[in-house]
Amino acid sequence: MINNKKLIIGLLVLVLGLLVLTGCNPDDPRVKKALKKDFKVEAEAIPNEGYPPTVPHSIEDRQDCLACHEKGVMGATVTSHPERPNCVSCHVTE
Repeated sequence: MINNKKLIIGLLVLVLGLLVLTGCNPDDPRVKKALKKDFKVEAEAIPNEGYPPTVPHSIEDRQDCLACHEKGVMGATVTSHPERPNCVSCHVTE
């Protein structure tokens, strides 16, 4: 009985792990599209001094800005304020 429980738990962990890893597919068309874009914010893109920079890419289906902007993944601008996770409260899309 204990071995069956361990087997079931092990299989559940394996299946959940595989599901998580399928979300990290570099062949996903959305990932390929994102890799083609240049995510660097040019100084000219800032509308007025004192306002936060605009977001130069779509934020559709992207709720976790810090996934890229906390460490500069894929050339993303590193945030100077990772303690504020709700980016769209200040930054707007172009």
